[in-house]
Amino acid sequence: MKPFKFLSFFIGLLVFSSIASAAKDLAPNTYRAASVNGSVQWQDSANGVSEPLLADKILPAGAIISTAEGSSVVLVFSSGSTAVVGEKSQVFISKFEQELFEGVAVNGPKGEPSISQTEIHLNKGSVTSRVNKLRPQSTFVVKTPIGAAGVRGTSFQVVYDPVQKTLKVLTAEGKVVFTNTSNVEIPVDGGQDIKIFFDVDDNGNITIKNTVQGTLTQSEIAAVFKLFEPVINEAKLLLTPKPTDQILSKDTL
Repeated sequence: MKPFKFLSFFIGLLVFSSIASAAKDLAPNTYRAASVNGSVQWQDSANGVSEPLLADKILPAGAIISTAEGSSVVLVFSSGSTAVVGEKSQVFISKFEQELFEGVAVNGPKGEPSISQTEIHLNKGSVTSRVNKLRPQSTFVVKTPIGAAGVRGTSFQVVYDPVQKTLKVLTAEGKVVFTNTSNVEIPVDGGQDIKIFFDVDDNGNITIKNTVQGTLTQSEIAAVFKLFEPVINEAKLLLTPKPTDQILSKDTL
């Protein structure tokens, strides 16, 4: 097995199992802030009310999340997918819908527990997603003013900078299909990235100037997975037996 594929496979298994544990207490059709680092605000688009986002907060579809410099938040969905909103970013969770399922969300490499549709609008900054293997009818899309990145099950990052007028899509593993504003589909396979340079006229019309495709280094891939460490750490706590469980186990023996 090639070093790139081995690294992606090994870390991917760890992240998959960790996300499954972190999402196991979520009811269907819900998502929460699994961990919050620094200053993060969220606004309910339904009523315009804004407040600090705290860890374990269950959020509604329509939430607008903004992070300050040096801040980030990990969102865990009951579908088993996860999104890390990076520093100085703003995202709008325009849709998260999921069919009801019995029990709790225990996911893994086999995929999500039920059909879901997820849409994240990235207004600025970055969002890094680990998407559980989706059912055929499910969707997971990260939208930007330059286009949308759709996936079936993968780890990827989208970085949108409206000031520098650049958009970057980076795929650590799996496959992403980016569709630009001209409806041109650009596949971004695992270990690859694309960088799009654009311009905006006085009327707000966007023109794509150039698209550059490249190959990722192992350190760049590892950096993507490193963003999910808060989920991994939380999962370790969930999986660690409680003192009472350990006593019960010994008594049973």
